[in-house]
Amino acid sequence: MVQELIKHIVLSLVEHKEGVRVVQEEGAHDQLLFKVTVDNRDLGRVIGREGQTIKAIKALVTVVNPEQKSISIDICE
Repeated sequence: MVQELIKHIVLSLVEHKEGVRVVQEEGAHDQLLFKVTVDNRDLGRVIGREGQTIKAIKALVTVVNPEQKSISIDICE
C-alpha cells in the first residue's frame, strides 16, 4: 500500500513517467526503505526546492503507514 502511494504521487509530479520505479528494500530494524528511481530530467520536480516536495511525500506516507515504522525514501536517477 505504501509503495503504491509513493508511486502514485511521484507519477503525478514527473513528465517522463516511463522512468519511474519504486522498490521496497530491507532497511534497518523497524524501518521501511523505498528506492525511487526517476528520469534525470525529473529529479528537481520530485525533490523540490530545498527538499520540500520529498519531505511532503515522506510526511504523507508516514501518516498513512499502517505499520507505524520509520520510513526512508531515497531518490535515484
